[in-house]
Amino acid sequence: QKITNAVKKEDFKKYNVDSLISYYFFESLTYYLESLEYLYRAYDKNTDADKLKAQITYLKSSKASENERLKSTKQIIDSASLEIQADVNDDSKILSDEAKVNYQKSLPFAFKATESGYQLFVVSKGLVTEIKGSGNLLGALLKNANEIKGAATVIPLIPDYVKTVGSTTKLIFNGAKTK
Repeated sequence: QKITNAVKKEDFKKYNVDSLISYYFFESLTYYLESLEYLYRAYDKNTDADKLKAQITYLKSSKASENERLKSTKQIIDSASLEIQADVNDDSKILSDEAKVNYQKSLPFAFKATESGYQLFVVSKGLVTEIKGSGNLLGALLKNANEIKGAATVIPLIPDYVKTVGSTTKLIFNGAKTK
């Protein structure tokens, strides 16, 4: 309930979405992109970091459908994650003091991306529980029509996204110790 009540309908405007499931997925994506942006800056890839920042703007304010915004963002996240993983794993790369600050700035965003991902899981599970436990299936489906629509868009993307964010975030935090 706390997670569900934390977001109001007007908050959906932040990402131009219609459901709580979509809201938390977009929230997680945004935090993750912000984390990657700072990591790109830490590795002196400012042009690519600017592209990630532009993708955040697109994710939040584009009039394109949720599906279109998610599809383009997923492609960017997949390639950016692989590139950052390679940079973090490359022990020959020494970070300047300014780069270390950018690396540190990425950490809270990586954590928030994971936290929003957890909230997405809780909301998704709650939706399934509510529909299964309803004595009036049709009523429950109609009541949750926007959530079901959001789930249909988001759920196919979740497994790969969770795997990518999980492995990259773990690497980012482990790399923070040595970098």
